[in-house]
Amino acid sequence: MRNHRKFLIWLLFAALLASVPATWAAAMRPVHAPHAMVASVHELASRAGLEMMRAGGNAVDAAVAAGFALAVVHPQAGNLGGGGFMLLRLADGNTHFIDYREKAPARASADMYLDLQGNVIPKVSLVGFKAIGVPGSVAGMVYAEKKYGKLTLERVMAPAIRLARDGFFLAWEDAQDLHDEDLAKFPESRRIFQRNGNYYESLVSYWKSIDGLDTTVGDQAIQPKTVTEAFGRQLATSEVTLCFGCHSTQAKKLRGGLH
Repeated sequence: MRNHRKFLIWLLFAALLASVPATWAAAMRPVHAPHAMVASVHELASRAGLEMMRAGGNAVDAAVAAGFALAVVHPQAGNLGGGGFMLLRLADGNTHFIDYREKAPARASADMYLDLQGNVIPKVSLVGFKAIGVPGSVAGMVYAEKKYGKLTLERVMAPAIRLARDGFFLAWEDAQDLHDEDLAKFPESRRIFQRNGNYYESLVSYWKSIDGLDTTVGDQAIQPKTVTEAFGRQLATSEVTLCFGCHSTQAKKLRGGLH
């Protein structure tokens, strides 16, 4: 009797698995690829890297394309206003490490985060102008691309420029991040990122039933034109050009369904 009950439980479990939508099942299994893969915190940035691979580029081309795309679609991480590391292993087995993390400004000092009594001032090292280092992202990614990439700088930056120019729908977590209370402390940040309290909406999806997806779409897309201009200046000159937090907006309509 006990074995019969176990068999029925397993049979019911198998039936439930069979009824799960394909999109759910896909999330339960790792992704496989025959040649190469690109992974990042944002799908659109990963697609930018994949585009470079399909264009005949190598892993560095993909990484740099994804990095510049993240400057548009994931500004929470700093990107153009930040820095990073790149660890490379080439086909011949040689390894290289590129350090382009931010550096302290020339006038930084050991007591810049202390009050007159020598006590640490809360959050001053995390919020505000004293929290900012000298960025290294653009210089580091441009260096990596020119030294180890196969494609041109113009080609690997093209997806980021396209995203900045055409806009993209915000995911739920992106829209929520723009509610950050620290952004509201600065008038320009509140105006640019929070529209003075008229917050950006996200693309919202919810399951209507177990066998289908019913999607409701927010109409806000972010379109940072000034970032596009910064990218354009970078392509035109060899100097490092930065524009962090410069965004304009445009309402977008969903065309042709979701992918």
